[in-house]
Amino acid sequence: MRVTVGMIVGQIGAGCSIEDMLAGYPYLEREDIVQVLRYADAAPKKAPEQDSMKHPRIKRDPKIMEGKPVIAGTRITVEHILRCLAAGESEAEIVADYPPLTIDDIRAAQAYAAARDGCPFEPNAFRAR
Repeated sequence: MRVTVGMIVGQIGAGCSIEDMLAGYPYLEREDIVQVLRYADAAPKKAPEQDSMKHPRIKRDPKIMEGKPVIAGTRITVEHILRCLAAGESEAEIVADYPPLTIDDIRAAQAYAAARDGCPFEPNAFRAR
């Protein structure tokens, strides 16, 4: 079965962990998913004024982090969370490193990025059964 970049980013953005993806696609390796996340993070983004994605956990304010999307109530950017994931950090490691964050905040950042890049939401489509 073919697995596209959009499929991986969309499923990660919808809340699947890297471990869920590895369980759902045994022929994928962790490095494959990390490379996809790096690729997605490097892709050109829409200008902030074109960004119509709304998420209750994600906020944008020109006075905070130069208007980059951040987790509400923090100065932790969606971009930083994606970079941590792309570097191979697990959700649990990120939450441990940044106590204001929760697993749901990490998944919100992934969902925000996936929606921003036009990936459809399909929650739990690839979770291990």
